Amino acid sequence: MATARDGGDGRAPTRHSGPARRAVTALTSPVMNDSDHLLAWLQDWYAKQCDGDWEHEWGVKIATLDNPGWTLTVDLEETDLEGRDYPRRDLTRSPQDWVRAWTAENTFRATCGPGNLTEVLALFRTWATTGAP
Repeated sequence: MATARDGGDGRAPTRHSGPARRAVTALTSPVMNDSDHLLAWLQDWYAKQCDGDWEHEWGVKIATLDNPGWTLTVDLEETDLEGRDYPRRDLTRSPQDWVRAWTAENTFRATCGPGNLTEVLALFRTWATTGAP
């Protein structure tokens, strides 16, 4: 008989039962938060650009900075956003809470503090879907 102690499947407990198993279940849960929606939107935007050629030359890059922080680079060449301007924005709330975003050379660029990646992705989505910075 399966018990809560054995993970519910009749097998002996493993390091993946109990709280760890619940954490894995939470990771695969269909409930989406705002960050999930941003990533789903970005994935969809990227997929729509992929035409057999675009993805070989252009793309989306998210990387870390050593100060610490994040960088986002989105190639706009051969997309509906090509040639659109995003006026430079610099916002510093604290040494760890800051955002910079702009377009240059048909690329949307943003850098931000370690806790601002979601904010930068939201800036890109808002600009890409409404034209408003």
